[in-house]
Amino acid sequence: MVAYLTMNRMLSCARAKVTFCICFILAGLSGICIMMVSNGDDDQVSSAFIVLVILARFGLAANFNLVYIQHAKMFPILFTVTSLGISNIVCRMSVALAPLVAEVRDPYPMAIFTALAFLTAVASLFLREEH
Repeated sequence: MVAYLTMNRMLSCARAKVTFCICFILAGLSGICIMMVSNGDDDQVSSAFIVLVILARFGLAANFNLVYIQHAKMFPILFTVTSLGISNIVCRMSVALAPLVAEVRDPYPMAIFTALAFLTAVASLFLREEH
């Protein structure tokens, strides 16, 4: 909810491409830290783990909200609904594969999450913005 409420403020400070990239990098860095922290068992590790999961979720929720806010500005009006539908289909297919990835032994699910977060951060730099 905090990510949804702060997205307009983030957009007023930076362009959408930069905001996409920052939020995906936040999720990716949180994923790296989760992989490093998740090996311990004491209370400080579990507290740090919770904070890192919240940060990763913040980055993803902010990007999810940003897609709906900026989508019409990034695609021509004629293709806006079609492009949103195609991206929604790809998203649903990815979500259907998520339980299979979650069942793989431990460092790999978070490594896949982190790699995809950084890959999409780089890919977001190639988005076209209309001014």
